[in-house]
Amino acid sequence: MDHKFLLFLCRSRSLPPDSGLSMLEVLVAMMVVFFTMMGALNGLLYATLFQVKAERQAQATYWIQQDLENVKSLAAAQATNTALCTSAFSTSYAGALKTTVDAITPSTSNPLLTRYSMIRTTAGTNTNPQILTISYTVRETSDTTKVLATLYTEVMPPQALSCS
Repeated sequence: MDHKFLLFLCRSRSLPPDSGLSMLEVLVAMMVVFFTMMGALNGLLYATLFQVKAERQAQATYWIQQDLENVKSLAAAQATNTALCTSAFSTSYAGALKTTVDAITPSTSNPLLTRYSMIRTTAGTNTNPQILTISYTVRETSDTTKVLATLYTEVMPPQALSCS
């Protein structure tokens, strides 16, 4: 065989020294992929946590709205009595509504009850005797510093509009 032909075969099969990837380039590429994946997974984790928190807050707000609707129906059901058109809160329509509302406990048909509790606070003043103020707070039962939802509202019984 020809000696030149063998040299040609040997040269054509050997790769140039700069072809392919070094170990360092492979490690850098793997680290870039790793950190990208970790960032994406971390983002998914936070998205899931925020979604769970938003669902709980929505449930707590719905729970408060249910109780507030019950209070409104109690206010609408009050009998008209002109003797309740006074300037003292304790003997007004709002005072009578406060007594009725304080006698009933908030709704207990909520899935949040296992972990959270709702506190309803009613009050009124002689400055505006026909207005009942209601504050709601939904918080964890084990740690009362963790508040899930709050609401402040004022209710005026419809019968109080007849007072002049």
